[in-house]
Amino acid sequence: MLKPIEINNLYLNVTTQCNQACLRCYNHLTISKETDMNMDTAMRATRLFLNSRGNGCDDSFIMFFGGEPLLNWKLCVDYVQWFRKNHHNSGIGLNIFTNGIDLSKDKADFLVENDVFVTFSLNGPYEQHALKRQIPLKIYNQVIENMDYIRSKKSVLPYCVFQRDDLKNASSILSFIIKLGYPTIAISKDFGEIWSAKERTQLISQLERVKNSGLECEFSFFPEAVSDCSSCYPRSMVVYPNMEVYDLCHLCATVQLERGTLNEKELECMYFGNLTNIDVLSMDVESKQRIIRQTTLCETLCNNQAVPTFEECVLDV
Repeated sequence: MLKPIEINNLYLNVTTQCNQACLRCYNHLTISKETDMNMDTAMRATRLFLNSRGNGCDDSFIMFFGGEPLLNWKLCVDYVQWFRKNHHNSGIGLNIFTNGIDLSKDKADFLVENDVFVTFSLNGPYEQHALKRQIPLKIYNQVIENMDYIRSKKSVLPYCVFQRDDLKNASSILSFIIKLGYPTIAISKDFGEIWSAKERTQLISQLERVKNSGLECEFSFFPEAVSDCSSCYPRSMVVYPNMEVYDLCHLCATVQLERGTLNEKELECMYFGNLTNIDVLSMDVESKQRIIRQTTLCETLCNNQAVPTFEECVLDV
């Protein structure tokens, strides 16, 4: 049964374009024929988000997402200026998730000056980072340099994704990132892989090794790594340039659809509708939970309903 729901976060998929072709990436191109989001769509999405935001939620954010959001930089700039002018007392943070390739000092200054939090993809030293994407060493070094420039002014969060063939090198990968000056690292696993309990334990052991090495570090576990789908409840909405609105879980679900473990009808339970015809979010949450339990869209690292701390992960695995 469809019921109104409350959510915490909004992902604005400001473009389906990307300057990379990462092997682990989900495919947005089948979702939106329009490539770039316009300002009208972004404002409509924000109004829907504000109408659906949970009461008392003090850690909400709006994320510029993609594709690569820097490829629609004008929209990002216009939106930030509009949002700061019209919703400056909302308590909602502005974030951007980027690979950093199109970042420049001018763009970095804008993000810093407007308090936009930056999360960027980093999978370790160049040799490791370039294993699953095509990126010249010169560009990689520019990304590191520009992120270091932002880090000198405000916090930056590196986002490190592990596949099973990375597990044996996980501690050295993370140690490299920490030594770059990033004591906090967001960790996830490739959502296209189903990990065994042994593999999950292997990653936790690697994290313990880093913790015990004397390096000052903190690990933040992203939903792809730790979501407990058996207790799933929608927390985020994602909006595409063509105004289609989904529960964020559909990103993983599209991978399952391609692999034949989910069908179009099942995917529909994560579809909210189009911005032109909805003013509140409604979902049959029970149906979604049943589907997720049956198809195991997210494989957990930790048996915990909330995103756990490192210590909880070690205890629970």
